Amino acid sequence: MDLKRMRERAHMRHLARRGDAMLGAQEFWDGIFYLSRELIPEDDREISRDLFALIAYSWAVAAGKGRTYDPFDVLRVIRDRAWLGYADIPALVAQVRADLPRAEVAGRMADYFGELAAKRGTYLFLPVVSRIDRHQLGPLPRQLELDRTMADYSHFRQAASVRQLFLLAPGMARERDLFFHALLTVSWDSGVDKVVSPQELSGMAARQLRRLYERPDDALTAVRADAATHGAAARSIEILKEVGAPQNRSLLLETLFIAENMATGPKHFDHAFEIEERFI
Repeated sequence: MDLKRMRERAHMRHLARRGDAMLGAQEFWDGIFYLSRELIPEDDREISRDLFALIAYSWAVAAGKGRTYDPFDVLRVIRDRAWLGYADIPALVAQVRADLPRAEVAGRMADYFGELAAKRGTYLFLPVVSRIDRHQLGPLPRQLELDRTMADYSHFRQAASVRQLFLLAPGMARERDLFFHALLTVSWDSGVDKVVSPQELSGMAARQLRRLYERPDDALTAVRADAATHGAAARSIEILKEVGAPQNRSLLLETLFIAENMATGPKHFDHAFEIEERFI
């Protein structure tokens, strides 16, 4: 072996000890990259795929080699950390620094995640969460009560606004209908009946969708008060109850991702990066 190759190997061992590289883990990473593409295949979710890999890298370095890990369990760890990325970015940064206390890559991740938070881009973690949930809980039912929304609520003013918002997304009928129910229930007792911008409308829907995911009882307090006397209120509650069932909840997150994206618009991230060959 020549001197140059010896130096390169010594340098890689140094990076690995510090947490800035992984040696002998190509099979693991082939599987991670395969999963990220299978779970999040869309071209417009590329950043989410990169976040999937960054989270996996942080966990894998700390977990170490020489053990067999159940892929189901690994995905659950990635899923839970991705939710932290959306809901509590300082907690995710703290976890990364705990996993990689000496690694330069930990600082790069912290800068990137901090920029995501500053630019309201943490919703980009949501496809990681929702697609892992979908993968582990199985596909959505072929039919949901949600699917009748536009037929049952076509006379509501908000329905026309939502149809307009989703005009260029014909493959997102369920997300569109759930977006409508978020708007309907969040404005039920507020008397909101004014024209607002698409960004404001999307922001309202996003806030309610998150409440429906985290605190559904609180989110539906106002509309539940009228359910006994108002058929549309009762119907919406039943639809959201069905969507909130464990096997269907990923749809809330997928719709939340769309609503957040509409509310914030496209973003550029100066600190964005992805896992490179030198890290593995």
